[in-house]
Amino acid sequence: MIINVQMLMKSKKLLLNIIFVIFVIVPLAIAAGCKKQPKCGCEGDVLDSMNKVYVTVFYDAGNNTAQCTYPGDMYTIFYFCNPTDMMGELTKYEQGEIALISGNYFYECSYLINSSNNPYNVYRIYQIDVTALEPDLYGK
Repeated sequence: MIINVQMLMKSKKLLLNIIFVIFVIVPLAIAAGCKKQPKCGCEGDVLDSMNKVYVTVFYDAGNNTAQCTYPGDMYTIFYFCNPTDMMGELTKYEQGEIALISGNYFYECSYLINSSNNPYNVYRIYQIDVTALEPDLYGK
């Protein structure tokens, strides 16, 4: 009689462990692999914001394009979402001059697609909706 009770307890414990794995562990493992990819582009999901961050500005007034990088970091590029709106401010600066920038930034779509296919990509490319561009007056 004692042997049957012990076997019954072991079988119940095994059954409970199987149920736990099926209903708790398996769904957690499946859900962990599915992450929402952020929407890219200027209308996408905001990654972060900048508030008076030092950048080096580059622009082409003829083609209405503008970009900036962190000083000394040519591998991180921010393309302006609104270069036409900011061109009046940009033309006050020389090419490669340091300025202070503010605005929200987003993933650039082609970068997001290519970086998922190439994990060794050293470039980080974003788009920024510039809200303010100010001169660097430090030491002037």
